[in-house]
Amino acid sequence: MKFSFLLFFLFFTYFLFGQSETKIESILKIPRSQIKKLEREESVSVTYLPSVFSESKFQSSTSFTDLKNATVLKIYYVYTQYKQNSDFDQLALDRKRLVWLNSNFPHFFSDDFIQWEIVEQTGCTDFTQGDDYFHGFVILHRPFNNEENRLKEIELLNNYFENPTDIFTEPLLDPIADQVGKTSFSSNITTGSTSSSARVKNSPAKFPEGEFALLEFFQDNLINSEEIGLKRVDVWVDVKFNVNADGTIDSLNFIGDYSTAIRDEVTYAIDTMPNWKPAIENGKATESTVNLQIRISYYGDLLGIYTRDRQKPSFADETKVNPVLKEDSDINLLVTPEAINVKSTAVYKGLEIICKEKNVAIVMDVTGSMTTHIASMVAWIKRHEGTTPFTSFTFFNDGDGKATKNKKIGNTGGIYSTKNVREIDKTIQAAMLKGSGGETPENDLEAVKYAFDNDENADAVLLIGDNYSDVRDISLLNQINKPVHVLLCAAPKFVRCEYLKIAKETGGTFILNGAIIELASLVKGDVIMIQGIDYKYDGSDFEMDYKGGIYY
Repeated sequence: MKFSFLLFFLFFTYFLFGQSETKIESILKIPRSQIKKLEREESVSVTYLPSVFSESKFQSSTSFTDLKNATVLKIYYVYTQYKQNSDFDQLALDRKRLVWLNSNFPHFFSDDFIQWEIVEQTGCTDFTQGDDYFHGFVILHRPFNNEENRLKEIELLNNYFENPTDIFTEPLLDPIADQVGKTSFSSNITTGSTSSSARVKNSPAKFPEGEFALLEFFQDNLINSEEIGLKRVDVWVDVKFNVNADGTIDSLNFIGDYSTAIRDEVTYAIDTMPNWKPAIENGKATESTVNLQIRISYYGDLLGIYTRDRQKPSFADETKVNPVLKEDSDINLLVTPEAINVKSTAVYKGLEIICKEKNVAIVMDVTGSMTTHIASMVAWIKRHEGTTPFTSFTFFNDGDGKATKNKKIGNTGGIYSTKNVREIDKTIQAAMLKGSGGETPENDLEAVKYAFDNDENADAVLLIGDNYSDVRDISLLNQINKPVHVLLCAAPKFVRCEYLKIAKETGGTFILNGAIIELASLVKGDVIMIQGIDYKYDGSDFEMDYKGGIYY
């Protein structure tokens, strides 16, 4: 028996090593960004693991223990381009450093949710300068779970609760992104005598304040006629128009047959538009054609949604504005804050969709780093306080700071609830003050069950889940016999299969980035694609069919 166990152990170890080795080779193949020199910026969400210049030696750190329990979002591997000897094998050194990281943090390489980026510094021109450059790994993670960070998040939220506006200012999680983004390059750029920085970028015509501003313009200027309202019209209108070199618009054309009322509505909106930023070609403004598909709908939340060349617009960068902080604020943000338009968040857009449902109880994770999502939920509730369809509000923190060994399935605790919409703020604060998990898995379904047991009016639950957290108590799913709608936040690429299972098995909907993903019709053997990734349904569970590429 002991011999059999030893064989199994050796085989399993060899299998894991092979997986890690494959992952390392995949990481080494991703495109490399270039900057002159990485400037270290300290933040509660960044840990630096430095190595010696031109070597694979790393020093142990007190942060190792914290990193083993942290929710890691992204890893930057940083090195310098300079070679003292022309035959120096940089790739071999890169590989050794990644092997070191794997030996200390193997879970980094088994977690498909972690994004990777390789950054090459080009400013070093002499071996003696090397020690002044950072080499090694920059680990981007959620702030470590401690009382200091928790109190900062609570203070940040309380300031927002006092004056919930469209803009929520949060700490910038990734202070490295701006450095890399300013000089990042694509692997598709061909090398030649002209440097990439000297090239003039071409760009299409743009609405003056960006894509999100164009959506707001349509929502403000598409005025539904009586005919559209009475006939409950809901159609996509395909149009094109010219943007001249001076930004003026002309030559509006409709692609297809539409009623007079629809044509009049779109024509009015286009005619009242401000001048656009013209297309740029070889550094000069030029005339171009814009193709839009605009939604005309009797339902106000859908009116004005649009696509360009049949592609959905991306609002990621344009919903950020310059933040204005109170002068008397004593919040230590550590790095430049980031202002988020809450209306653009996955939570706010998801609430816009689910608001048609009646008698729904909200259940929400309020463990660490959920502040933006909490602020978005509160902003929506306060704007719809008189018409909200929600019957109660339940918030969970995964056990009030209990040690992992004391967290029992179905009896972890850390659940706080209210039926009074005006008590949401203090209920969230109470949940957050008592602790916030301390590890990745959470007690989502215990909180869902609590909401159903304590809210006799709830016909369904809206679970606002954290995609970076496992559902520890998925075994409780068979005790839930009412629909659970899952609104997932923080899902840039992959979706945790447990959340798909919850929505599917309870007859709920699955909401991601402001859209409902249809699961009800799936049968055993079906495959559904979400954000470019296939998920296979075996009649009970979902499995991600991922080919092992690196998310970067």
